[in-house]
Amino acid sequence: MLAIKGAKVWTMGAEGFLDGATVLIDHPVVSIRDLRLQAGIACRHGLNEKTALQMITINAARIMGLDSRLGSLEPGKDADFVVFSGHPLESMSRVEAVYIDGANVLGGR
Repeated sequence: MLAIKGAKVWTMGAEGFLDGATVLIDHPVVSIRDLRLQAGIACRHGLNEKTALQMITINAARIMGLDSRLGSLEPGKDADFVVFSGHPLESMSRVEAVYIDGANVLGGR
């Protein structure tokens, strides 16, 4: 196992990016609200965007053993997701809508 600025690396993929990495937080010291920011910081330090998004979605779900229903948008999974005003890893992007189980619970149209 190798630690890289908040990422825990389980294996190195054939394409050279980090498979199985996730962002570690120590709530309340490092707040869950900073999860997106931590992934964005990892990108600024060289991590590709796809891997950064996987770190805070499907990889986290896999580590918790919940990837059969969480972590990605697929038929049969819980449809919980957020719509941002810009790229989700950009600190200036704001939440425009939140959906839980496919139902709009904040913002949206």
